[in-house]
Amino acid sequence: MRTKRFIAALILSLCVFASFSFAWTRGDIRDEVRRLVRDVDTTNQRWTDAVLNTRINLAEKEFVRKTRCIEKSEYTTTVVNISTYILPSNILSSRRISYAIIPLTGTTTNYRLMEYYTKEGLDVKYPFWENADASDPRRYFYEQDRITIYPKPSSTYAGYQFLKHDYYALPDDMDEDTDIPFNNLGYLYSFHESIKWYVCYLCAIDSGDTVAQDRFGAAWKMAIDTAKNEMNDRPDRRGGFSVK
Repeated sequence: MRTKRFIAALILSLCVFASFSFAWTRGDIRDEVRRLVRDVDTTNQRWTDAVLNTRINLAEKEFVRKTRCIEKSEYTTTVVNISTYILPSNILSSRRISYAIIPLTGTTTNYRLMEYYTKEGLDVKYPFWENADASDPRRYFYEQDRITIYPKPSSTYAGYQFLKHDYYALPDDMDEDTDIPFNNLGYLYSFHESIKWYVCYLCAIDSGDTVAQDRFGAAWKMAIDTAKNEMNDRPDRRGGFSVK
């Protein structure tokens, strides 16, 4: 019964915080965690600020991993006869790899989608791809923290920001108590409170309190599900648009 009341209160809390957009700071989240896990005695704290700060950053990243809520684009300058380039250090997963359309028109570079291959697939389809003449890159594959394009660019097809990478990104760590989660992106303000549930869940594991683990774990899952539903509830999707 107590768990049901907790979940009911959580649903109300989620509805309230989703209706308002205001920023929480790392300090705000840590204070709220201490209140929820009853660790507010400053003279006898069970968890240090350093431990909670680490867990707050971990929770922030877990939220982004599960919701794919931060999207970025990075542009790489390609070099003649060079086929391999380093991926962004904050990459979570790729959304789209594209290459500049040559010849360039005007002052804006336009891009076309490249074709994804595995390295093994490229070996089968184009056995001599590593020795192929430089030309217009059309395909790519990943290898650890690198991306390789094929064919390697010739002088005509190498240039400034010719390789475009749209991807889901991990957030920056919060280093100060005044830092705001999710890189201070305004559209994510209403999800700042979600971070506290995961931190409280980890603290409950420390305490060996299985009831609290279940409560905070359920709250965390509900926050994730709410975020996914809200971020996917867009007019174009509801209106029947689809990928062809």
